[in-house]
Amino acid sequence: MAAISAAIIVKNISNIVLFPFSLFYIISYFLIENNHFIWSFRGKNMHLQALLFLFLMKCHDIIIAFAHNQRRLFGFDALRGIIIEEGADMRNIILTGMPGVGKSTIGVILAKELGYQFVDSDLLIQQQEQKLLKDIIAEKGVEGFLAVENRVNASIRAERSVIATGGSAVYGREAMDNFKNTGIVVYLKCSYDALAKRLGDLKGRGVVLKDGQTLRDIYEERSVLYEKYADIVVVEDGRDIEGTLALVLEALKEKR
Repeated sequence: MAAISAAIIVKNISNIVLFPFSLFYIISYFLIENNHFIWSFRGKNMHLQALLFLFLMKCHDIIIAFAHNQRRLFGFDALRGIIIEEGADMRNIILTGMPGVGKSTIGVILAKELGYQFVDSDLLIQQQEQKLLKDIIAEKGVEGFLAVENRVNASIRAERSVIATGGSAVYGREAMDNFKNTGIVVYLKCSYDALAKRLGDLKGRGVVLKDGQTLRDIYEERSVLYEKYADIVVVEDGRDIEGTLALVLEALKEKR
């Protein structure tokens, strides 16, 4: 009886200590899910926006690690719903596809649905290089940017994460080998006509274009590579975000 009472006291004390962590987790997760708030923060300061987003994601990692340790010490879940159970599928889900297909938008929602972390590879590149994508391309050229992108993507070490990649990530052999070895690659496929309506200034979006290349050129060139590496192909045409997400979840369920 005394042992049971002591365990209850320890658990209550631990929950009190963990309350600030739980509260911060909820707040930061809300900001990540509603990332339009972050992108409107301080106007056009993209460096600050990217750093804020990555800071929140890093805080998530720290809290989850703390919760894991707490479970080992006290024998119960500190943050119910975010602890990875023993034997769970640790593979990542990697979203590929052309710019404008909604990899980041769908990725954030998908991560929420699965209880996964979310990683945006473009933000990782900007963080490591301390520059916007378009500025990296302007400074290093297309080949130089692709080398940077391949290096960053090949170095990603994650588990149970949804990773939204840049449209040109598929050019990096080492990066794609890393993704294939650590997860399920999902190609979000969109027809050229539908994509052309969505995209505006390609270079302004940081889209990798060699001299003389058009949207049609990179669409045809990349489509072959997307198909090559894909474990799952989801056709978006005629579907909104919710419809595409439903297809992705259904395909993942069948795959796993």
